[in-house]
Amino acid sequence: MKFWQVVMAVGLALAQSTQRLILNGQVASTRVITVQGTAYVPVADLAKALGQSVVKVQGGYEIRAAGGANQLMGQFQGKVGDQILTGLFRVQVQKVERMESYTTRFDKSSLTVQPRNPDEELVVVTGSLRNAKQSGAVAPSLGINNPGNTALAGADGRSFPPIAYDSPSGSNTGGGFTLLPGAAMSFAVVFSVPKGTEVKALVLRVGEYGDTGSKDVRVGL
Repeated sequence: MKFWQVVMAVGLALAQSTQRLILNGQVASTRVITVQGTAYVPVADLAKALGQSVVKVQGGYEIRAAGGANQLMGQFQGKVGDQILTGLFRVQVQKVERMESYTTRFDKSSLTVQPRNPDEELVVVTGSLRNAKQSGAVAPSLGINNPGNTALAGADGRSFPPIAYDSPSGSNTGGGFTLLPGAAMSFAVVFSVPKGTEVKALVLRVGEYGDTGSKDVRVGL
């Protein structure tokens, strides 16, 4: 290739680099180039937008979960401490506690939650929900009025629905409560389980208020 052809090719690539790839309403890459009608983006940009990373392996590259979080069979998966990206949100489960009773910490009403009966105890899962969008506020839907598939899975195969939520907007986040881009809120989900139950995983339904496109996050406990 002659020198002038190289210069033109570089100039064309730079001009095309202003094109953007949008993924789930967010800018995934600003380095899109088009070659003979086909668009290309760096693999690293796409992996980052999915909350994952690129690893050099024998014979090529592999996209792997960053920090153990991954999307598998329609679910977004990870473990305690992982930042799990669903598209709109970054979800992190921070701790799991067993209690005889729980007083809300994020709901200003300071409500007390008790197990459903004397043979049960509370399992309280505390975490954070962050607006992952580049621009625009979101109204998260996270509450007892719309739990969706949210449940605590026991090692014996049983599942337990939530009995209470604790969030800055009370028992049902949404409506007038919004998060600006990059902003986060703390939350807790409370379950009542038979004493001594070994818990295996949390399935948490997260989404935007009034939106049918909510996602299920599965967190290994």
